[in-house]
Amino acid sequence: MGRLHPVKGYAELIAAWAEVRPAGWQLGIAGPDEDGYRATLEAVIRESGLKGQVHLLGEVDDTLKWSLLDQAELFLAPSKTENFGMAIAEALQSGTPVITTKGTPWRELTEQDCGWWIDHGSRALERTLAEATAYGAEVLRAKGGNGHRLIREKYTWERVAASTIELYRSLLKGKNQ
Repeated sequence: MGRLHPVKGYAELIAAWAEVRPAGWQLGIAGPDEDGYRATLEAVIRESGLKGQVHLLGEVDDTLKWSLLDQAELFLAPSKTENFGMAIAEALQSGTPVITTKGTPWRELTEQDCGWWIDHGSRALERTLAEATAYGAEVLRAKGGNGHRLIREKYTWERVAASTIELYRSLLKGKNQ
């Protein structure tokens, strides 16, 4: 879920999907087209022989977004760079384990056992995709539960506000000494 743009790593994701071809899995990519990049992705899908397995869903509204996240077994965000990745947080909130790259600040995925934080590139993505799709639903649900807990414990508005207030207090305290 995110704009269709080269920085999001979707072409690399499709290439990795073509190598792994996880049996029984479907890949949906949701987001608005940016600068005609959708046509590039359609070509990659066609050339990879994945027409029935990889679907470009276009831009989705909030209701459909949450429905898709609730149904997903995995959330894949192979972005080359992200400052936070709200879609990653939303996937974790919905209880969906995440695979993302070290171009995002989500080291916690491995630390909290709620996903995979991997190197860039198709090879790392292929290995991780093969590993993740080989897990049973029970393991993925457990990882998703860990992700939901991470968001609840660290990233709710209340938690972020409390952390911000504490930061300002410590700064003010240091200034007054």
